[in-house]
Amino acid sequence: MNEKMLVICQSQHQLEKAIYIQKILPSSVDVACIGHEIDDQFKKFFANVQAYKSHQQLIPIIHRYDKFIFFSMVPSRKLLELIGRIRVARKMIIAIQETHQISMNLGVINNLIFSVDIIFAASDLEKKFLDQMQVGAEIYSIGWLFQNRYKEFLSSFYKDFNLVQENEYALIIFSAPINITASSDESFQARKNILK
Repeated sequence: MNEKMLVICQSQHQLEKAIYIQKILPSSVDVACIGHEIDDQFKKFFANVQAYKSHQQLIPIIHRYDKFIFFSMVPSRKLLELIGRIRVARKMIIAIQETHQISMNLGVINNLIFSVDIIFAASDLEKKFLDQMQVGAEIYSIGWLFQNRYKEFLSSFYKDFNLVQENEYALIIFSAPINITASSDESFQARKNILK
């Protein structure tokens, strides 16, 4: 049986990872971007990528999917309601660790707050930490999904769709803001100040 999955993302980098997951999985995978505007280039080339203003908009379509994949699950009333409805429908919830967050944050889990059925850990070390924490989910370590093949995919993706510009830029890397990671001290205003 070809199970249908919905990857739920909340940012551009999660959208890129979701499109990569579409490419590597044999199952049918759709993507829902919550609270993040999808670039017109993505809309143009990917019909099964949709933008939603809130998690609640996914409730009427839960029945279409067997599995729901999350990269982050920051607590909110709307997300809690969605997860509750997914549970009532007896569907599977999967979390993919997109970073080595436990080892990088001294044992703190800050983006997978709600319970899930399966966690794909970013590494064997992350799996070990999650096992010790007894998070109540099946935990697998298949290695970090977003390494060389993912980088090659992104490079090819942006070249294929003429999204690469040959300009010189400075790369500034921010951590997750408070609306993504509840324990973060970073705000959008702090980002704006740094950029200025």
